Amino acid sequence: MPSGMKMDPLAMRAVLAALDPKSKTKALRQAIRKEAQGLRSIMVQSFRLQKGGTRKRWAKLSKATIALRRSEEMKQKGGRVKGTKALIATGQERKAIQVMPPRGDSWGELFIGIPRGTRRKGGGGSMINIALIHEYGAVIRPTMKQKAWFWGAISKSNTPQARAMLAQQKQRGRSRGTSIWIIPPRPNIGPSTELWGDGLDSRIQAHLQADL
Repeated sequence: MPSGMKMDPLAMRAVLAALDPKSKTKALRQAIRKEAQGLRSIMVQSFRLQKGGTRKRWAKLSKATIALRRSEEMKQKGGRVKGTKALIATGQERKAIQVMPPRGDSWGELFIGIPRGTRRKGGGGSMINIALIHEYGAVIRPTMKQKAWFWGAISKSNTPQARAMLAQQKQRGRSRGTSIWIIPPRPNIGPSTELWGDGLDSRIQAHLQADL
């Protein structure tokens, strides 16, 4: 439970005292599982609403990202070629969010999020690392190979954004300096957990009272 979220001890004591030991264990397990699924639902819903926890709206996609999404490169990878919503090109991050069952006797503890070891399909590394980049944002200095792929993909995107970028690149020609890619933060885990924490104590009590 996140720090600062405490249940009314007297109310909880009264509810638990009304349950026999076996029913108490079952009711607590059910309450925890319901709340875990509730938190996962909020996180998953954020992708559709484009708001972390339905609160903080995510940054919109850049013109470059939209052009890439509609390029032949993305079509070949099975990515989404239409729309302008962020983090839904393949849906892999959304689908990776799971509720992991407890291990051994730790029945009162569940994991909600992306399990360790989850890999991105088709390459691209750890899904956890990708989720952290989206959660907090990042500044990436692309390699020559990455830049070559980027402009190659842009050239295969028949969109106004792509044509404008190519024309601008042609006008600039070769220039000195360092190219960087900026990925803005699109927080989901933090805001979703904050939203889920509102009224958590009363929901737990309601789950338990339902089993009286």
